[in-house]
Parts: sequence; C-alpha cells; structure tokens
Amino acid sequence: MTYTNWNLVAEVTLPNGNRGAIAKADIPSGALLGVFQGELERLELRENRLVEAEKHINLVQIVRDGDYLFGFIRNERAGIGLINHSCKPNVRIENQIVVVAGRAISAGEHLTADYRRWDLVPEGVPCWCEPPMCML
Repeated sequence: MTYTNWNLVAEVTLPNGNRGAIAKADIPSGALLGVFQGELERLELRENRLVEAEKHINLVQIVRDGDYLFGFIRNERAGIGLINHSCKPNVRIENQIVVVAGRAISAGEHLTADYRRWDLVPEGVPCWCEPPMCML
C-alpha cells in the first residue's frame, strides 16, 4: 500500500506508451506527493546486484546491510509508484520513502525523480534521457 496525494497527482499514459504520473494542479516546492509503505523484505545481493533482478523494477529500496537490501516490493504500480526517472527531476525522495516536490511544478508536468539518488543498489542499465545517458 502506498499513500498518494490524489489532489496533486494524476496517472497518465505517456506518449511513449508507458504509464506515468503528472501534476494535477500547480504544486509548490516541498509539497508532499506521497509516502511509500508496505511490508519490509530482505533481498540478497551478489556482486552489488540483486540476486532476484526482476524485483528491481518494483522495489522501493530502504537500507542496505552488507549483502542484503531491505525494501518494499510494490504490488501496485499506481500514483507515486508511477514516477519515472529523469536526470533533471522535479521530485525528490526524502528518507527513501517520502516523495516531495523538489521545485515548483506546473499542472500537467510529468513527475520525475533521479533514480541514481534514490536507489542504494544500481540496476546497471542505461537511462532513457537525452544523451549523455546515465547508468541506473
């Protein structure tokens, strides 16, 4: 389960066919957009990668302890769970689970976060931003 501030966040299908989240209204910097929550799971790491790599896309990474990563596995991809990556984000993640506006966001603007600053263990894939592309 995840809390999403539905007064500010709407779900959309993006031009590339992926789902995403947009600002439903103008959002001031620092506004709370949502909080990830759920059952904490322990996942094994090997050579700085998840052993169960397929879980990476639905994982909210909370803390790393040696060869283990603790996080929430999202069963739903909705609301703030649809925030996509950007190298120039407008959303920031605080304490690994709290999603806030990193700057003023205009109504209709696609909500994005920099996964490199959020993920504790990289996925090892190139991002989809304009070149030069980073590694997620």
